[in-house]
Amino acid sequence: MLSTGSRFSHVGCADSRIFANKDLSTIMRLLQEESQSNSPASQWAQTTIETLNERSPVSIHVSNAAMRATLNQTRYQTFQREYELATAFVRQPDFKNGVIARLINRTKPTWSLPPSALSREPDWVQREIFDAGRYFETLAQPFYMLAEGKSDFSTQESGLFRWSLPVEGTVLAILMKGKTDGSIGEDAKWTRQELVEYIVGERLGKPGAERKLNFILDRNTVEDANGKLLWKFKSASLED
Repeated sequence: MLSTGSRFSHVGCADSRIFANKDLSTIMRLLQEESQSNSPASQWAQTTIETLNERSPVSIHVSNAAMRATLNQTRYQTFQREYELATAFVRQPDFKNGVIARLINRTKPTWSLPPSALSREPDWVQREIFDAGRYFETLAQPFYMLAEGKSDFSTQESGLFRWSLPVEGTVLAILMKGKTDGSIGEDAKWTRQELVEYIVGERLGKPGAERKLNFILDRNTVEDANGKLLWKFKSASLED
């Protein structure tokens, strides 16, 4: 008998070996071969096939390609790609059918393509899924955090401050320094939206960052007549 640790080790090896392949047709073929073998990972392979067959073939093909395409991209480029994919997905029937079936009717969805589409050759997938659904077209409108200039800067904070939630000292320093994109005069001052997007944009995926930042701004700042933020020092007023 194999120990539990040994079984997991064999499954992990099969997982890495099979999913290292780029196209889904190869992955499905190798899963099928593994499931019919005497390998300790055969049950895992069969369960994986059954799980994939329950999902939307369109979504699986697109997700597989998208994840591989962004392996060496920056987080800003990855979020832009995610935004473009989400825009494309809401136009295709599997999104609507999946939401209605799973969230409203609590039934099994009917997808636009059968499970056999998971094993179709790459040329067919490119033509019938990627091109037909326009999944890899770029959008003129960027993800809102990627507005011109924002993706070019990285707040240089050390240690605790870089990975923690925003603190008053850091927010004050950024506010007083002004924008670092070459703006001068009034244009160098931050609006609330600009400051939130700039600071939270450096902490994507950090739960609570935006909430903590807005708490700091509510307590410590006011807006001038042009909507630019001013820090409320003890004697500060809008006329100062």
